[in-house]
Amino acid sequence: MGQQNYHRKFPIKIFYEIIKALELTNNFGLELGTAIRQGARLGDVNLPLNSIEGIASRSFNTQIGKGVTKRSHVITSILVTAGICEFENNILKLRISQ
Repeated sequence: MGQQNYHRKFPIKIFYEIIKALELTNNFGLELGTAIRQGARLGDVNLPLNSIEGIASRSFNTQIGKGVTKRSHVITSILVTAGICEFENNILKLRISQ
């Protein structure tokens, strides 16, 4: 897959959707799903719609019951490195300004 194609398939709106969802949780956070490890499908117990993968899947128009590509670690790493979020115990939370 070429670099240009990769960027087209990884839209910035995913980050806006994740941040918006985090704001709606009152900072209780979002979990990473276990899509790859356990063969979960979107909407399963191990891959809920309110997980990071579930929210990101909206940008890719993934249907409930379908498999997803594991992108949550990339999304999480970018948000943590940018100083927007914290990640601990498999939970992504907004970083609270002091």
